[in-house]
Amino acid sequence: MPAAAVASVAVPVPLTTPVPNQRRHCHDPLVPAAAPRFACRCRVQRRIRHSDGARHQRAGSLLGLPEALLRETGLFLIAYTALVGWLGARTSLPKGPVILVVAGNAAWTLASIALLLSGAVSPNLFGTIVILAQAIATGVFAELQYVGLRRSEGAVTV
Repeated sequence: MPAAAVASVAVPVPLTTPVPNQRRHCHDPLVPAAAPRFACRCRVQRRIRHSDGARHQRAGSLLGLPEALLRETGLFLIAYTALVGWLGARTSLPKGPVILVVAGNAAWTLASIALLLSGAVSPNLFGTIVILAQAIATGVFAELQYVGLRRSEGAVTV
């Protein structure tokens, strides 16, 4: 075989060939060793698998509140947000769900204060401040919604 023909033959290099002096950061054989860190599926899957619990643990330790309380509160707020979003998208508001939202905000305010006074949880100073701040904000929303509901008696449908 002539020398020119030998030089033109390309030798395929497998994608998983490690690059010299580079530490492999991914154990997935489908990800090349020289691939950027974000291409590593095992790292992404591990973060997704552990992120939900870690987020609750971080918030719990930050506020000094139990993880279960934060999780259940978050699930409730998803449903509550769906109801408020549904109401906000309507041109005429049905009176029943509007009263439910106003009563829910008032109950949330009272329950937040009762939670702190009951001793059922022992939040740290930051957790106490956060609970009181959101109780005050929710109470203000409930009052404004109640005033708006009374002023719009003719506009709200039964």
